[in-house]
Amino acid sequence: MRHIPKILLIEDNFSLAENTKELLELSGYEVTEILSSSEGLKESLEFNKPDLVLLDIRLQGKHDGIAIGKMIRELAAIPIVFLTSSSEKKILDEVKEIVPEGYIVKPYSKETLITTVTIALNSYEHHTRGKGITIEPDIIGSANEFFIREKGWLKRVNIDHIQYLKTEGSYVHIHLKDKTITIRNTVKDLMSRLPESYFIRVHKSFIANIKLINAFNAKEIRFENDTIPLGRMYYSDLMDSVNKINL
Repeated sequence: MRHIPKILLIEDNFSLAENTKELLELSGYEVTEILSSSEGLKESLEFNKPDLVLLDIRLQGKHDGIAIGKMIRELAAIPIVFLTSSSEKKILDEVKEIVPEGYIVKPYSKETLITTVTIALNSYEHHTRGKGITIEPDIIGSANEFFIREKGWLKRVNIDHIQYLKTEGSYVHIHLKDKTITIRNTVKDLMSRLPESYFIRVHKSFIANIKLINAFNAKEIRFENDTIPLGRMYYSDLMDSVNKINL
């Protein structure tokens, strides 16, 4: 049976949301739900398991679309396509931080909508398969080791060999001492499997293993063979963690 792609639509303009839903369904997609804010987001992602999120940037309320996009990246490993009536550089720069799979400027035609959604889904699937990226890592073994599925193999990873994690859109790059493994998963899920006493967030896109840090200052962290940025707001947390842990 052919899989019907499921789409979560987050748009606070009711008439536009209904029109977009109709266009998608006429083109063979299923719209699992229409949300107008972040309320119910977690439940919708967990229960409906959409394949893609169409997300308006300029939402009214406590969280705008960019903030919700960041929430989605923490909660689910799925593609995001932004909808917006603005093409301002500031907005585009903020959107780029989330690494969306697509971007549609309002008003848009049916052809633009369907083409962008189709390309985003196909590109996402191709990227995942092409690199042998797992949808969810298999964690098996003791607290110090687990296995990650990569290109059809379950590969052993010693937690103490992980230098840092880098998030990029729906992907997490696990940087070991001698190689990098990329998985399609949320950093929140992966972090829940790592010791929080020495794996800490040091930047909006980086989590570091402080046991393997060779040196750091207010801007950078150095490992044996790599350097990553240190966010200003995370410096004090890093100092506290280094003081507490028994290295």
